[in-house]
Amino acid sequence: MKTKLPDSVFTTQRLEAFSDGVIAIIITLMILEVKPPVYLQDRIQDINEFVHHLIAYAMSFLMLGIYWVNHHNFFHKLKHGDRQILWLNLNLLFWLSLVPIPTSFLGAHHDKPIASVFYSVVLFMCSISFTWMGSYARKKGFFTELIPAEVHARNKRRNRLGLALYVIAIGLSYVHVYLSFAIFVFVAAMYFMPKLGLQHKKDEELSISEIIAEDLYKVETEIEEKIQETLHPSEEKAKKNKP
Repeated sequence: MKTKLPDSVFTTQRLEAFSDGVIAIIITLMILEVKPPVYLQDRIQDINEFVHHLIAYAMSFLMLGIYWVNHHNFFHKLKHGDRQILWLNLNLLFWLSLVPIPTSFLGAHHDKPIASVFYSVVLFMCSISFTWMGSYARKKGFFTELIPAEVHARNKRRNRLGLALYVIAIGLSYVHVYLSFAIFVFVAAMYFMPKLGLQHKKDEELSISEIIAEDLYKVETEIEEKIQETLHPSEEKAKKNKP
């Protein structure tokens, strides 16, 4: 016999289906901005512009794909949701729906700092929206009890690091735009293979993807420690001196 949920609490199947449709439309709209080069007088015109738009599209496609995968994983781990989750999910979809705009702008002005800043701001808002939704779900106890506490702590740390890197990317845009591009790629790699926090047996052989995920996690930890040392040098020094 199924347990009936309270009126304020419900399952998330319709929310997931709606979100899948919205993300699919966003990707469709984004590719429409990539115009093919013109073939004229036995030579291809505007090939550079086409390549820049294609690279910007590929980067944003990867970002949206990662959001879609993590969105699926997120709701797969929830027992149920409530009305607030609906609004928080709509907030996330709003910022994701803006991604085609800075993507097109970045493709047209890839060497301009303002284009990289615009792109960074939108990705920052997407990330903070997802983080906000996850924090609310944890606070309300919507996650299944099968997820260990260290997994929640690791995800929380990873989200903070991603937000910090997007802020750094804004500043680096005025140093060299390709430095900010490197950060976009690194943040995408952080979320490309999310660690589930499962413990492996000593004699169990890890797959290639799991080995890469382990290496990325080590890099994430080192970067976060560097940021913490810069922002809170006295606290980090005390931790190291603590027996």
